[in-house]
Amino acid sequence: MGTTTLSTIGTSARGRPFQPGHKIGPRFQKGHPFYPPKPKHGRAKRDLRIIARRIFRALELERDGEMTVEQRIHAENAARLGALLKDLFDRSGRGELIDPTTMSALVNSQQREMELLNQ
Repeated sequence: MGTTTLSTIGTSARGRPFQPGHKIGPRFQKGHPFYPPKPKHGRAKRDLRIIARRIFRALELERDGEMTVEQRIHAENAARLGALLKDLFDRSGRGELIDPTTMSALVNSQQREMELLNQ
């Protein structure tokens, strides 16, 4: 190690003097190859969960919050199916091709869940 003198205190490791505007550290900006953008994980899943939660709350309010465990399970299933159906309807509205058998199966299973909920 070298000795520290008054002339080396105000310089960087490369021997250049520090300036107030100099930044220390990497200068990678967003979009730089070494700083790729973060992937969007689970946004569609999160949206479906939010929709399902809203549908479940509506079913719960319809019954004044008084449900048995079995009714609660059927209400949660119906809410999940309702969220999936809403997503499929939105996709078909944007012009995507949706398999009609998938949609009819979801509608039928949601109807069965609602029937079991109302028993």
